[in-house]
Amino acid sequence: MREEVLSIRRETLGEDHLATLGAFSNLANSYEEAGRSDEALKMRSKVLKDYRRVLGPEHPDTLHTMTNLAISLGRAGRRKEAMEMDEEVLALCEKIRGPEHSDTLQAMRNLIIAYERSGRRKEEVTLREKALPLHRKLLGAEHIDTLHAMINLGMRYNEARQRAKELAMWEEVLPLSRKLQGPEHRDTPAVMTNLAICYLKAGRLDEALKLQEESLEIKRRVFPRFDPFTRIAMKTLADIHAKAGRKDESAKVREEIARWDAAKAAEKAKVKEGARSDRLPETREP
Repeated sequence: MREEVLSIRRETLGEDHLATLGAFSNLANSYEEAGRSDEALKMRSKVLKDYRRVLGPEHPDTLHTMTNLAISLGRAGRRKEAMEMDEEVLALCEKIRGPEHSDTLQAMRNLIIAYERSGRRKEEVTLREKALPLHRKLLGAEHIDTLHAMINLGMRYNEARQRAKELAMWEEVLPLSRKLQGPEHRDTPAVMTNLAICYLKAGRLDEALKLQEESLEIKRRVFPRFDPFTRIAMKTLADIHAKAGRKDESAKVREEIARWDAAKAAEKAKVKEGARSDRLPETREP
């Protein structure tokens, strides 16, 4: 249908009419949705070239087309080209829309993903730090997307071993997660464990112990029985007890971990045996 619409508009309106260019874009979307990636990429490249010529390189429709082309390039595995396109879009958004426009924030998000997929951690962290104040200003300090931006940045601080920044981020994230998502949302006890580990490494053992005991209590009560994050929480608690010189308490938790592992193995074996018994018996020709 969209191929037919494009053909009609080319005949009646001409190649450079905005309605024709829009039909090209729509057809590229259809190709993408149908898994015809090569055709979508080829068409998006043509559309971008036409938009730049007809509307100019700084027109909003041109920027939107560049973003779509970057997505197609990324899906085609051409990550370097996609990243360079996203970098160009961000620079243009900052110039045309301004550094505090919602389009600029979205361009930052796209480039953050491109940096992440390309393993450009330094650039990714720098841009996440730049984007976070913009999340707070445009969306609000208590918006869920702002919270997620903070969590992602906290994880990057952890990977980079930026201990002071990580600790400060989790201290800010925890009350926000409790407020926006609730104390029993998966993110909340996970943040509690992250913060407890930071306290442990900072030598703040009493705070680490109190927080991790609360995190583990929530996970035991809310998470599925053999959730791996519950086991991680138990191990973290055992480590905190050991660091604090509470050897008996640490040993008790480690015994609980051993029972947890045994019960999980038994459950797995039971499920496997049940699947075997449900199988139909083989029949052989006489």
